[in-house]
Amino acid sequence: MVILAAVKSQSGIENVVSVGLELAEAFNEELKLTHIVEQEEGRDDAIKSANSFLDDLCLGEQTESARISTEVRVGDPVKEIEKVVDADTRLLLIGSRHRSAVGKVVVGSVARSILFNIECQKVTIPLDTDRFHLGNNGPSKPVLACVDRSQRSREVVREGAILADALGVDLHVAHVLSKGEFVDLERESYENTGQTIELDDMKRVAATFASEAIEDVGVEAQPVGLVGDPAHELKSYADESGASYFVVTSRRRSSVGKAIFGSVAQSLILSAELPVFLVKDE
Repeated sequence: MVILAAVKSQSGIENVVSVGLELAEAFNEELKLTHIVEQEEGRDDAIKSANSFLDDLCLGEQTESARISTEVRVGDPVKEIEKVVDADTRLLLIGSRHRSAVGKVVVGSVARSILFNIECQKVTIPLDTDRFHLGNNGPSKPVLACVDRSQRSREVVREGAILADALGVDLHVAHVLSKGEFVDLERESYENTGQTIELDDMKRVAATFASEAIEDVGVEAQPVGLVGDPAHELKSYADESGASYFVVTSRRRSSVGKAIFGSVAQSLILSAELPVFLVKDE
């Protein structure tokens, strides 16, 4: 199988290659760097320039232990990527966001189209940060699988376990009780017992939901219970635990088959300092 990385000449693209090399080595797969030339006019020169860019990109990385190949294609970026994604594609890596000239965080139109339209497992990688450092993984750099109380959580835990095992790290499975759920449970407790619920007790309740997801899949993992704004709490816990990857799922598919991402997944893609593994929604 192949780890496919869609790359183009832009600031931070080295992050995509670094993640790709780590995953290729972890899964013992080939890393394929694909660059799409869109322009028709001056196409030969553009292709030559693209090949030179890919050569420089490979030379700038430690590729001795990884199988790496490059390819230049011509046409619409999304359509061309769609053509090369097949049953042999284990993961598709894309740069998820960068900063505009005025400092605004943006996700490019091509990245958005790939996220919503191409059906495969994906990893989004922030281009606007150098905070995450890959390699030399250990139990202290866990994979963080983010679950709710839906059936989709099983796939998140299962894929998180596969990723953690390949990387040789621990798996942490987190469930976040939102502020609204906290208020509702606190009100219910007061009405029933005359006492409010302590925050630590609420975290234990949240951890119970994470434990149930772990037990459903039958893997070894550390359950984590959090309370508050889900995206904020997950990012805070990732910083605290030194997590290496988030694992999340799209919420569902629309009537025309496009992926629809929940607010938590979208927030992590837009603001997290870590790669986000997006589990394909069946």
